[in-house]
Amino acid sequence: MADEFNLPVSALPRELLLLIRLLRMDDDAGSSAFSSDDFRDVDWALFLRLGSHHRVYPLLYLHLKRLNSVHVPARVMNSLQAAYNKNTFHMLHLTAEMERVSRLLEEHRIRSLVLKGPVLAEALYGSLSHRTSKDLDILIPENKLEEAERVLIASGYRQDHEVPRVLNDLKMKTHHVSYTHPEKEVQIEIHWRLNPSTVAEPAFDELWNRRRSSAISGFPVYFLGSEDLFYYLTSHGARHGWFRLRWLADMDRLIRSPLHAASLLKLMQQHEGIHIGGQAVLLASQLFMTPIPEPLRPLTSGGHSRRLARRALFIIKDVTNLQSSKDVNTHYKGYIFAMMSNRQRWRYMAERLYPSSLDTALLPLPKPLHFLYFPLRPFLWFWRRMKHQANS
Repeated sequence: MADEFNLPVSALPRELLLLIRLLRMDDDAGSSAFSSDDFRDVDWALFLRLGSHHRVYPLLYLHLKRLNSVHVPARVMNSLQAAYNKNTFHMLHLTAEMERVSRLLEEHRIRSLVLKGPVLAEALYGSLSHRTSKDLDILIPENKLEEAERVLIASGYRQDHEVPRVLNDLKMKTHHVSYTHPEKEVQIEIHWRLNPSTVAEPAFDELWNRRRSSAISGFPVYFLGSEDLFYYLTSHGARHGWFRLRWLADMDRLIRSPLHAASLLKLMQQHEGIHIGGQAVLLASQLFMTPIPEPLRPLTSGGHSRRLARRALFIIKDVTNLQSSKDVNTHYKGYIFAMMSNRQRWRYMAERLYPSSLDTALLPLPKPLHFLYFPLRPFLWFWRRMKHQANS
Protein backbone atom coordinates (compact mmCIF):
# COMPACT_ATOMS: atom_id res chain seq x y z
CA MET A 1 0.00 0.00 0.00
CA ALA A 2 2.85 2.39 0.79
CA ASP A 3 3.90 2.66 -2.89
CA GLU A 4 0.44 2.37 -4.41
CA PHE A 5 0.08 6.09 -5.08
CA ASN A 6 3.80 6.90 -5.27
CA LEU A 7 3.84 9.90 -2.95
CA PRO A 8 7.34 11.04 -1.82
CA VAL A 9 6.85 10.01 1.82
CA SER A 10 10.45 8.82 2.20
CA ALA A 11 11.64 12.42 1.68
CA LEU A 12 10.22 13.41 5.06
CA PRO A 13 12.71 13.97 7.91
CA ARG A 14 13.72 10.84 9.78
CA GLU A 15 12.27 12.06 13.08
CA LEU A 16 8.95 12.77 11.38
CA LEU A 17 8.89 9.30 9.83
CA LEU A 18 9.51 7.76 13.26
CA LEU A 19 6.72 9.86 14.72
CA ILE A 20 4.33 8.74 11.97
CA ARG A 21 5.18 5.07 12.52
CA LEU A 22 4.38 5.46 16.21
CA LEU A 23 1.02 7.06 15.41
CA ARG A 24 -0.27 4.23 13.23
CA MET A 25 -3.23 2.47 14.77
CA ASP A 26 -2.76 -1.10 13.61
CA ASP A 27 0.61 -1.34 11.90
CA ASP A 28 3.78 -1.27 14.01
CA ALA A 29 1.69 -1.78 17.15
CA GLY A 30 4.09 -4.22 18.82
CA SER A 31 7.62 -3.68 20.09
CA SER A 32 8.88 -6.28 17.59
CA ALA A 33 8.11 -3.81 14.80
CA PHE A 34 10.92 -1.56 16.04
CA SER A 35 14.61 -2.27 16.32
CA SER A 36 17.44 -0.42 17.99
CA ASP A 37 18.36 1.05 14.59
CA ASP A 38 15.02 2.91 14.49
CA PHE A 39 16.06 4.92 17.54
CA ARG A 40 19.75 5.38 16.71
CA ASP A 41 20.93 8.96 16.06
CA VAL A 42 17.44 10.39 16.54
CA ASP A 43 17.37 14.12 17.23
CA TRP A 44 15.10 13.85 20.26
CA ALA A 45 14.77 17.62 20.63
CA LEU A 46 13.41 17.77 17.08
CA PHE A 47 11.22 14.74 17.75
CA LEU A 48 9.61 16.48 20.74
CA ARG A 49 9.22 19.69 18.77
CA LEU A 50 7.49 17.78 15.99
CA GLY A 51 5.17 16.10 18.48
CA SER A 52 4.21 19.49 19.87
CA HIS A 53 3.85 21.13 16.46
CA HIS A 54 1.61 18.37 15.13
CA ARG A 55 -0.33 18.20 18.43
CA VAL A 56 0.04 14.41 18.69
CA TYR A 57 2.09 14.13 21.88
CA PRO A 58 -0.65 12.27 23.82
CA LEU A 59 -0.59 9.40 21.32
CA LEU A 60 3.21 9.44 21.15
CA TYR A 61 3.40 9.10 24.92
CA LEU A 62 0.93 6.21 25.02
CA HIS A 63 2.62 4.31 22.19
CA LEU A 64 6.16 4.83 23.49
CA LYS A 65 5.05 3.81 26.96
CA ARG A 66 3.64 0.58 25.52
CA LEU A 67 6.86 -0.06 23.58
CA ASN A 68 8.91 0.48 26.74
CA SER A 69 12.09 0.74 24.70
CA VAL A 70 15.42 1.26 26.46
CA HIS A 71 16.52 3.28 23.43
CA VAL A 72 14.13 6.17 24.20
CA PRO A 73 15.74 8.60 26.68
CA ALA A 74 13.99 9.05 30.03
CA ARG A 75 13.91 12.81 29.51
CA VAL A 76 11.83 12.30 26.37
CA MET A 77 9.32 10.12 28.19
CA ASN A 78 9.17 12.57 31.10
CA SER A 79 8.51 15.47 28.74
CA LEU A 80 5.77 13.57 26.91
CA GLN A 81 4.18 12.41 30.16
CA ALA A 82 4.07 15.96 31.53
CA ALA A 83 2.45 17.19 28.30
CA TYR A 84 -0.01 14.27 28.37
CA ASN A 85 -1.09 15.01 31.94
CA LYS A 86 -1.46 18.72 31.24
CA ASN A 87 -3.59 18.01 28.18
CA THR A 88 -5.84 15.65 30.16
CA PHE A 89 -6.66 18.37 32.68
CA HIS A 90 -7.19 20.89 29.88
CA MET A 91 -9.60 18.59 28.04
CA LEU A 92 -11.60 17.97 31.22
CA HIS A 93 -11.79 21.73 31.77
CA LEU A 94 -12.85 22.23 28.15
CA THR A 95 -15.52 19.55 28.45
CA ALA A 96 -17.09 21.21 31.49
CA GLU A 97 -17.19 24.57 29.69
CA MET A 98 -18.57 22.96 26.53
CA GLU A 99 -21.46 21.55 28.53
CA ARG A 100 -22.10 24.90 30.25
CA VAL A 101 -22.10 26.90 27.01
CA SER A 102 -24.24 24.31 25.19
CA ARG A 103 -26.77 24.56 28.01
CA LEU A 104 -26.75 28.36 27.84
CA LEU A 105 -27.36 28.34 24.09
CA GLU A 106 -30.16 25.80 24.47
CA GLU A 107 -31.83 27.95 27.14
CA HIS A 108 -31.91 30.80 24.60
CA ARG A 109 -33.29 28.49 21.90
CA ILE A 110 -30.09 28.56 19.86
CA ARG A 111 -29.32 25.22 18.24
CA SER A 112 -25.63 24.35 18.35
CA LEU A 113 -23.29 21.69 16.97
CA VAL A 114 -19.83 21.19 18.48
CA LEU A 115 -17.46 20.66 15.56
CA LYS A 116 -14.30 19.29 17.20
CA GLY A 117 -12.82 19.40 20.69
CA PRO A 118 -13.88 16.90 23.39
CA VAL A 119 -16.68 15.33 21.34
CA LEU A 120 -14.21 14.44 18.58
CA ALA A 121 -11.72 13.00 21.08
CA GLU A 122 -14.41 10.76 22.53
CA ALA A 123 -15.97 9.76 19.19
CA LEU A 124 -12.72 8.90 17.38
CA TYR A 125 -10.30 7.94 20.15
CA GLY A 126 -12.60 6.81 22.95
CA SER A 127 -10.85 9.05 25.47
CA LEU A 128 -10.56 12.77 26.13
CA SER A 129 -6.89 12.44 26.98
CA HIS A 130 -5.87 10.97 23.61
CA ARG A 131 -6.45 14.09 21.53
CA THR A 132 -5.50 17.74 21.98
CA SER A 133 -7.79 20.71 21.44
CA LYS A 134 -6.96 24.36 21.89
CA ASP A 135 -10.51 25.72 21.85
CA LEU A 136 -14.17 24.94 21.27
CA ASP A 137 -15.65 25.29 17.77
CA ILE A 138 -19.43 25.65 17.84
CA LEU A 139 -21.66 25.93 14.78
CA ILE A 140 -24.96 27.83 15.03
CA PRO A 141 -27.53 29.09 12.47
CA GLU A 142 -26.34 32.27 10.79
CA ASN A 143 -29.40 34.26 11.88
CA LYS A 144 -28.58 33.51 15.53
CA LEU A 145 -25.08 35.00 15.53
CA GLU A 146 -25.91 38.28 17.23
CA GLU A 147 -28.00 36.53 19.88
CA ALA A 148 -25.25 33.98 20.55
CA GLU A 149 -22.76 36.81 20.92
CA ARG A 150 -24.95 38.43 23.57
CA VAL A 151 -25.20 35.12 25.45
CA LEU A 152 -21.43 34.64 25.47
CA ILE A 153 -20.66 38.22 26.50
CA ALA A 154 -23.23 38.03 29.30
CA SER A 155 -21.49 34.88 30.57
CA GLY A 156 -18.07 36.56 30.73
CA TYR A 157 -16.59 36.08 27.25
CA ARG A 158 -14.90 38.86 25.31
CA GLN A 159 -14.40 39.07 21.55
CA ASP A 160 -10.75 38.46 20.69
CA HIS A 161 -10.53 40.95 17.83
CA GLU A 162 -12.96 43.79 17.44
CA VAL A 163 -13.78 44.22 13.76
CA PRO A 164 -15.88 47.13 12.49
CA ARG A 165 -19.18 45.94 11.01
CA VAL A 166 -20.15 49.02 9.05
CA LEU A 167 -20.75 47.32 5.69
CA ASN A 168 -22.24 44.10 7.07
CA ASP A 169 -19.36 42.20 5.44
CA LEU A 170 -18.48 40.05 8.44
CA LYS A 171 -20.65 37.10 7.44
CA MET A 172 -19.55 37.28 3.82
CA LYS A 173 -15.80 37.49 4.35
CA THR A 174 -15.41 35.22 7.39
CA HIS A 175 -17.10 32.15 8.82
CA HIS A 176 -16.44 32.45 12.54
CA VAL A 177 -15.70 34.87 15.37
CA SER A 178 -13.58 33.95 18.40
CA TYR A 179 -14.18 34.81 22.06
CA THR A 180 -12.12 34.17 25.18
CA HIS A 181 -13.15 33.97 28.82
CA PRO A 182 -10.39 35.84 30.73
CA GLU A 183 -10.87 33.96 34.01
CA LYS A 184 -11.50 30.47 32.65
CA GLU A 185 -8.94 30.90 29.86
CA VAL A 186 -11.19 29.13 27.38
CA GLN A 187 -11.51 30.22 23.77
CA ILE A 188 -14.66 29.61 21.76
CA GLU A 189 -15.06 30.05 18.02
CA ILE A 190 -18.66 30.65 17.02
CA HIS A 191 -19.18 29.45 13.44
CA TRP A 192 -22.13 30.25 11.19
CA ARG A 193 -20.51 28.28 8.36
CA LEU A 194 -18.21 25.28 8.35
CA ASN A 195 -15.86 26.90 5.86
CA PRO A 196 -15.13 30.24 4.19
CA SER A 197 -17.86 31.40 1.85
CA THR A 198 -16.00 30.25 -1.28
CA VAL A 199 -16.69 26.61 -0.34
CA ALA A 200 -20.09 25.01 -0.95
CA GLU A 201 -21.43 23.19 2.09
CA PRO A 202 -24.60 21.66 3.59
CA ALA A 203 -27.12 24.02 5.19
CA PHE A 204 -27.32 24.08 8.98
CA ASP A 205 -30.73 22.40 8.98
CA GLU A 206 -29.33 19.46 7.01
CA LEU A 207 -26.46 19.07 9.46
CA TRP A 208 -28.86 19.37 12.39
CA ASN A 209 -31.13 16.66 11.02
CA ARG A 210 -28.16 14.28 10.75
CA ARG A 211 -26.63 15.21 14.11
CA ARG A 212 -25.38 12.82 16.80
CA SER A 213 -25.47 13.23 20.56
CA SER A 214 -22.26 12.90 22.59
CA ALA A 215 -22.28 10.88 25.80
CA ILE A 216 -19.38 12.69 27.47
CA SER A 217 -21.57 15.08 29.48
CA GLY A 218 -24.80 14.95 31.43
CA PHE A 219 -26.40 17.59 29.21
CA PRO A 220 -27.01 16.64 25.54
CA VAL A 221 -24.19 17.98 23.38
CA TYR A 222 -24.65 17.52 19.64
CA PHE A 223 -22.05 17.06 16.92
CA LEU A 224 -21.89 16.17 13.23
CA GLY A 225 -23.02 12.88 11.73
CA SER A 226 -20.27 10.60 10.42
CA GLU A 227 -20.49 11.59 6.74
CA ASP A 228 -20.83 15.31 7.56
CA LEU A 229 -17.84 14.97 9.89
CA PHE A 230 -15.83 13.44 7.05
CA TYR A 231 -16.76 16.34 4.80
CA TYR A 232 -15.90 18.93 7.46
CA LEU A 233 -12.59 17.39 8.58
CA THR A 234 -11.38 16.99 4.99
CA SER A 235 -12.32 20.55 4.00
CA HIS A 236 -10.81 21.97 7.20
CA GLY A 237 -7.59 19.95 6.95
CA ALA A 238 -7.18 20.66 3.24
CA ARG A 239 -7.72 24.38 3.74
CA HIS A 240 -4.84 24.39 6.25
CA GLY A 241 -2.59 22.23 4.09
CA TRP A 242 -2.76 19.40 6.67
CA PHE A 243 0.14 21.09 8.44
CA ARG A 244 -0.80 19.29 11.68
CA LEU A 245 -0.70 15.49 11.61
CA ARG A 246 -3.41 15.47 14.27
CA TRP A 247 -5.94 16.12 11.51
CA LEU A 248 -4.73 13.13 9.49
CA ALA A 249 -4.75 10.99 12.64
CA ASP A 250 -8.42 11.97 12.94
CA MET A 251 -9.01 10.94 9.33
CA ASP A 252 -7.31 7.61 9.94
CA ARG A 253 -9.78 6.80 12.71
CA LEU A 254 -12.75 8.14 10.78
CA ILE A 255 -11.99 6.15 7.61
CA ARG A 256 -11.67 3.00 9.71
CA SER A 257 -15.06 3.65 11.32
CA PRO A 258 -18.43 2.69 9.74
CA LEU A 259 -19.29 5.15 6.96
CA HIS A 260 -22.22 5.06 4.55
CA ALA A 261 -20.20 5.23 1.35
CA ALA A 262 -23.07 6.08 -1.02
CA SER A 263 -24.23 8.99 1.17
CA LEU A 264 -20.65 10.18 1.62
CA LEU A 265 -19.83 10.18 -2.09
CA LYS A 266 -23.08 12.00 -2.86
CA LEU A 267 -22.29 14.61 -0.19
CA MET A 268 -18.75 15.17 -1.46
CA GLN A 269 -19.92 15.40 -5.09
CA GLN A 270 -22.72 17.81 -4.25
CA HIS A 271 -20.38 20.18 -2.43
CA GLU A 272 -17.37 20.05 -4.78
CA GLY A 273 -15.32 17.99 -2.35
CA ILE A 274 -14.36 14.83 -4.27
CA HIS A 275 -10.75 15.95 -4.84
CA ILE A 276 -10.45 17.12 -1.22
CA GLY A 277 -11.79 13.84 0.13
CA GLY A 278 -9.44 11.98 -2.18
CA GLN A 279 -6.47 13.99 -0.96
CA ALA A 280 -7.29 13.14 2.67
CA VAL A 281 -7.73 9.43 1.94
CA LEU A 282 -4.46 9.33 -0.04
CA LEU A 283 -2.48 11.06 2.71
CA ALA A 284 -3.95 8.82 5.41
CA SER A 285 -3.21 5.75 3.31
CA GLN A 286 0.39 6.77 2.64
CA LEU A 287 1.30 8.10 6.08
CA PHE A 288 -0.85 6.00 8.43
CA MET A 289 -1.27 2.87 6.30
CA THR A 290 -5.02 3.44 6.51
CA PRO A 291 -6.82 0.76 4.50
CA ILE A 292 -9.04 2.33 1.84
CA PRO A 293 -12.49 0.73 1.81
CA GLU A 294 -13.42 -0.32 -1.72
CA PRO A 295 -16.57 1.90 -1.77
CA LEU A 296 -14.35 4.97 -1.11
CA ARG A 297 -11.93 4.22 -3.95
CA PRO A 298 -13.72 6.65 -6.33
CA LEU A 299 -12.43 9.50 -4.15
CA THR A 300 -8.82 8.64 -5.04
CA SER A 301 -9.27 8.02 -8.77
CA GLY A 302 -8.61 11.58 -9.93
CA GLY A 303 -5.21 13.07 -10.64
CA HIS A 304 -6.24 16.27 -8.88
CA SER A 305 -6.36 14.47 -5.52
CA ARG A 306 -2.87 13.07 -6.02
CA ARG A 307 -1.39 16.43 -7.00
CA LEU A 308 -2.94 18.06 -3.93
CA ALA A 309 -1.58 15.28 -1.71
CA ARG A 310 1.94 15.91 -3.04
CA ARG A 311 1.59 19.63 -2.39
CA ALA A 312 0.42 18.96 1.16
CA LEU A 313 3.46 16.78 1.91
CA PHE A 314 5.71 19.79 1.29
CA ILE A 315 3.79 21.66 3.99
CA ILE A 316 3.63 18.73 6.42
CA LYS A 317 7.40 18.28 6.50
CA ASP A 318 7.92 21.89 7.63
CA VAL A 319 7.91 22.26 11.44
CA THR A 320 7.17 25.98 11.43
CA ASN A 321 3.95 27.92 11.30
CA LEU A 322 2.84 28.55 7.73
CA GLN A 323 3.14 32.29 8.12
CA SER A 324 6.70 32.19 9.50
CA SER A 325 8.33 30.31 6.63
CA LYS A 326 8.58 32.29 3.37
CA ASP A 327 8.99 29.21 1.16
CA VAL A 328 6.09 27.36 2.77
CA ASN A 329 3.90 30.47 2.75
CA THR A 330 4.50 30.99 -0.97
CA HIS A 331 3.84 27.31 -1.64
CA TYR A 332 0.71 27.45 0.51
CA LYS A 333 -0.80 30.33 -1.47
CA GLY A 334 -0.37 28.40 -4.71
CA TYR A 335 -1.72 25.28 -3.05
CA ILE A 336 -4.90 27.04 -1.90
CA PHE A 337 -5.61 28.31 -5.41
CA ALA A 338 -4.94 24.85 -6.88
CA MET A 339 -7.36 23.35 -4.36
CA MET A 340 -10.28 25.47 -5.58
CA SER A 341 -12.70 24.50 -8.31
CA ASN A 342 -13.36 27.06 -11.08
CA ARG A 343 -16.58 28.10 -9.39
CA GLN A 344 -14.79 28.53 -6.05
CA ARG A 345 -12.19 30.73 -7.73
CA TRP A 346 -14.92 32.99 -9.09
CA ARG A 347 -16.45 33.21 -5.62
CA TYR A 348 -13.04 34.01 -4.17
CA MET A 349 -12.49 36.87 -6.64
CA ALA A 350 -16.01 38.24 -6.03
CA GLU A 351 -15.37 38.17 -2.28
CA ARG A 352 -12.11 40.06 -2.74
CA LEU A 353 -13.90 42.76 -4.73
CA TYR A 354 -16.57 43.22 -2.07
CA PRO A 355 -15.72 46.19 0.22
CA SER A 356 -14.45 45.49 3.71
CA SER A 357 -15.20 47.28 6.96
CA LEU A 358 -11.45 47.89 7.07
CA ASP A 359 -12.00 50.16 4.06
CA THR A 360 -14.35 52.30 6.14
CA ALA A 361 -11.70 52.62 8.85
CA LEU A 362 -9.14 53.74 6.28
CA LEU A 363 -11.45 56.18 4.50
CA PRO A 364 -14.56 57.07 6.55
CA LEU A 365 -17.47 58.14 4.37
CA PRO A 366 -21.01 59.15 5.34
CA LYS A 367 -23.54 56.36 4.94
CA PRO A 368 -25.20 57.87 1.81
CA LEU A 369 -21.81 57.57 0.07
CA HIS A 370 -21.06 53.97 1.08
CA PHE A 371 -21.73 52.85 -2.50
CA LEU A 372 -18.40 54.49 -3.41
CA TYR A 373 -16.52 51.79 -1.50
CA PHE A 374 -17.22 49.38 -4.38
CA PRO A 375 -15.33 51.31 -7.12
CA LEU A 376 -12.73 52.46 -4.55
CA ARG A 377 -12.06 48.93 -3.26
CA PRO A 378 -8.88 48.20 -5.36
CA PHE A 379 -7.32 51.52 -4.43
CA LEU A 380 -8.09 51.14 -0.72
CA TRP A 381 -6.71 47.61 -0.72
CA PHE A 382 -3.48 48.83 -2.34
CA TRP A 383 -3.31 51.74 0.15
CA ARG A 384 -3.58 49.34 3.11
CA ARG A 385 -0.86 47.12 1.65
CA MET A 386 1.48 50.09 1.28
CA LYS A 387 0.81 51.22 4.85
CA HIS A 388 1.41 47.70 6.17
CA GLN A 389 4.72 47.40 4.33
CA ALA A 390 5.81 50.83 5.52
CA ASN A 391 5.00 49.92 9.14
CA SER A 392 6.87 46.62 8.76
